Amino acid sequence: MRFINCADFHFMNCHPYSKVNLELNVNERFLLQMKIFRMICNYAIKNNVKYILASGDIFEYFNPSSRERTEVFNLLSEYRDRGLIFFIIDGNHDTNGFWSALGYLGKLKAPDINVVSGEPRYFEELGLACYPYMPGQTVESIKREFKDKPNKNILMLHGAIVNALNWKNTSCRDMFDLSELFDLGFNYTAIGDLHTNQSWNNGEQYIAYPGNIMAKDFTEFDSQQKYFMDVEIADGKVNVKKIKLPIVNPLLKYDFDSEVVDTQFGTKIKFNFADFKNSIVKVIVSKNNPDFRQKQVLDSIYEKGASFVFAEQRSTTETSITYSDNTSIDSFKIEDVISEFCTQKGYDTEFPLKIYKDVKEISNREKLRDIE
Repeated sequence: MRFINCADFHFMNCHPYSKVNLELNVNERFLLQMKIFRMICNYAIKNNVKYILASGDIFEYFNPSSRERTEVFNLLSEYRDRGLIFFIIDGNHDTNGFWSALGYLGKLKAPDINVVSGEPRYFEELGLACYPYMPGQTVESIKREFKDKPNKNILMLHGAIVNALNWKNTSCRDMFDLSELFDLGFNYTAIGDLHTNQSWNNGEQYIAYPGNIMAKDFTEFDSQQKYFMDVEIADGKVNVKKIKLPIVNPLLKYDFDSEVVDTQFGTKIKFNFADFKNSIVKVIVSKNNPDFRQKQVLDSIYEKGASFVFAEQRSTTETSITYSDNTSIDSFKIEDVISEFCTQKGYDTEFPLKIYKDVKEISNREKLRDIE
């Protein structure tokens, strides 16, 4: 069996980081989300992959608008008519525990659009166990649900694994232990929730987060490259390929004070050479910069084709000073800084300067040792 595993689309037509397409009366970012989903489906068709497994958080909210539900259903129907078969489960964003955004799709009972919402389901012909997100879920509850199933090819679920990447608040939701998930015995576990692509294997079994399809906000600035998984299970062996998605809505940081742009690849380029097409730009500026005129700056970036631009005041603890490659610790004349500080405070300067000299000598010796 070969399938595509993706997750965390977070479809929404009211994203704060985007403008509205007036011609279509729809949010530009929503259009880009659907564009990426089309890319995934087109890849499947081109490579003769029949099944698409979406591991939750299809919608951003459990109560999407009728426009959002209709657009997503039409998109699924379009590719179902082209031969794809979908398996979709609830994520924590899709449900509040009582009402599910996917429930609407499930009630339509559309052929080959298999929606699993509210309760687990097992597809015996594929050995596919679907466990939608439910508050209070545990590995034990999953085990009880599928313990007697004859074929354990794939487990679909949604939730956080302890110590996995980008999980910052361990008390926020139910979490799974990695070793306990392996003990469930499935060849491949398609898990959604965390937005960073990551996987684990023990030589025979795989557990994978495909990650979300596009960066959600600036907390994902350093992990904007997104993926989906192309998976094949044959004779109990799992072959996994990570397929890169294009970055269609890049997040850029424009440092107005130093006139450089931080890209998703960590490089810095001059403001005038940045490609702002469809980008979301955060302008960072010091509070008292006399050259900053917010409306003019933001309008100029919009003119270059940006999707959304906003300004943010630089943190008081953040420094915008840039130094040349030849800058060394000696350039700052720290001895003078120490002497001036001690004089202002009425302290004796001899002892602090001696401590600094000793620390500096030790540091230089350590550097020499590293070189040798």
